[in-house]
Order: sequence, then structure tokens, then C-alpha cells
Amino acid sequence: MLEVKGNNQNRLTWRERFRRWALGTLTPRQLAADVWKQINEDDIFSVAAELAYFSLFALFPLLLFLVTLIGYLPVENLYQELLGYLQQVLPAEAMALVQKTLNQIVREQRGGLLSIGLAVTLWAASRGMAAIINALNKAYGVKEERPWWKVQATALGLTVSLSVFIIFSAVLMIFGGAIGEWLANWTGLGASFLIGWNLLRLFLATLIMITVVAAIYYFGPDVEQEWRWVTPGSVLAVLGWIAVSLAFSYYVSHFGNYNKTYGAIGAVIILLTWMYLSALMILLGAEINSEIERSLPEGKSNGEKRLAHKHPGDLLLQARAKAPVSGRIRKLLFSPWSLGGLAALSATTFYFLRRRRRSSEA
Repeated sequence: MLEVKGNNQNRLTWRERFRRWALGTLTPRQLAADVWKQINEDDIFSVAAELAYFSLFALFPLLLFLVTLIGYLPVENLYQELLGYLQQVLPAEAMALVQKTLNQIVREQRGGLLSIGLAVTLWAASRGMAAIINALNKAYGVKEERPWWKVQATALGLTVSLSVFIIFSAVLMIFGGAIGEWLANWTGLGASFLIGWNLLRLFLATLIMITVVAAIYYFGPDVEQEWRWVTPGSVLAVLGWIAVSLAFSYYVSHFGNYNKTYGAIGAVIILLTWMYLSALMILLGAEINSEIERSLPEGKSNGEKRLAHKHPGDLLLQARAKAPVSGRIRKLLFSPWSLGGLAALSATTFYFLRRRRRSSEA
């Protein structure tokens, strides 16, 4: 309902603002249809293959850059924690290839990475982010017109931000475990408290990851956007990435015969396929954000770069007429509790998968 204030501006209730955030002026069916149409028009499946190809070359420089940064921190087992993260999402064959290659690189460098230039490694790692920026421009239907140095600086900045997030999450897991054990003993709740504490840490890590992806969507493409810490596209991209990673890992472990089919390069094929699926999730999130924004009065048409800057209240009656969704369905599908539940479910999945892997290793 419209509320008229002293300045006579239209206001939205929090429910209407949340619906605007989650759907724009579309129904769920309209959003799904528009996203699917745009996926085919932008040839996202081919763009994802291109992105996976370039990201494969940037993966090991990124991991080497992370290992170098970890060496500066006086925290034990950070490297093993990093490998533990990769184990949670990578199929076993791909993880074995990554770990073997990374260990060999680290052993041959013998701590001399800084002498050959940390900047060179960072530059190589940022090539994957540059490929993401190019792919996001295609998803928004725009051509890159920013200066070359600005695009490179953006790619470097996002690569460093992603690296800091990964290291911070590893530190959170290490020190968070010690803090959780101390609190469990202090409160006397024991194992029950530790389970809840570990789920909270994983939920926070997931939330930070969603924010990092939202930042990539904001700074990456050459378009004007409103800053939001969390976007529908970033939420679905992260949750979708977690889901497809676990599903693909399960498929490879139980049904896939890549090593028999491809022989010695089977692990490379598995790794490249996983990166392709990950790229699809990133691009899917961008398409969702683009279609939601496009439906709003202040949004952009495909190929445009600038917002119209209309007041959010101007779309209220239009949104109700265009997208009459019942309150119960809207509350069930797009309430904060539903999104929070999805995030908690992903965190729970990560926790038990991690626990199962550690118990099998022991």
C-alpha cells in the first residue's frame, strides 16, 4: 500500500521491497521464462565453455598466489585447510590432480616465489577474473568500453578480494573451531553446541561468499547498477554452485567412467567439466539479476548501460497489475526465512560432507 509522506514520495512496505528485490515486477514463471530466453539469445552455454577454458589456466596461479599469502600468516594448517575446502567441492579425481600439481609447484619453488615476482603470479591468476568480466558483459548484452587499465585493475582487485575471502574463511574455520570448543566447555553443552556453532560458521562463510559474488556482479560488467550486498542472482549462483558441485562429485564417484574413457587425461576432463558447471552458475546468476532489473522502471534494456533512476514507489501499482502472486506463495518461496533455510541447508551439507571425508581419512 502506498504511504504518502511529507515530501509526497511513494513508499514501499518491507514485503513489497523484498518482492521487488527478488522478482522485480515479474512472477516466478515470467522470470524463469525470460531468463531461459536470454540464456539462449546470449549463447550462455558457449560463453560458459569459453570461461571454463580460460579459468583452467588461471586456477593454479590463483592457488599458488593463495599459498604465498598463507605463508605470511602465523597460522598453522592453513594450507591443509585450503585443500580441505577444495575437497568439499571437487570430485576426487580432479582433487588428486590439483593437489599433486600444487604440491609439486610449491616444492619446486622452495619459497622463492617472491624472488620471481608475486605480481606475476597475481597477474596470471587475474586472467580468470578478466574472462569472467568479459562473460558478464555478454550476459548484459554490452560491449566493453572502459579503458584497458581500468578493466585490468578491476580484475586484479576482484582476484585479491576473492583470495582474501578464501583465506579469511580458512582462518575462520581454524580459530572458529578452537573458540567453539572453549565455548562448549564453558557452557557445558558439549557436542550439541559444537554442531550448532559449526553450522553457524559455515553459514557465515556462505553468506560472505554470496557477498563476494554480488561484488563481482557489481564491479565486473561495464554497466551501471545499484549496489546491493546480496542479490537474487548471487544467492542462486552460490547455492546452485554448491548443489551442482556436490551432485557432480557424487556422479563421478558412483557412475562416471572418465578414467576408462579418457585414460590419463580423465582427471583434466573432470576438472574442466566442473569448471564449466561453475561458470554456468555464475552466468545464470548474472542473467537473473539482469532480467529482474530490466523489468523495473529504472532498469536498463538489453545492451543499455545506464539506469533511468526512477523512484522505487512508482512501480508499485504496475507491479501488482503485472505480477499478481498470492501472499502465501510469495511468502513461501521468497521470504527471508526461505532463503535463510536454503543457505542453512547448504551449510549443513558442507558440514556433514566435511565430517565424512575427515572420518574416512582417519
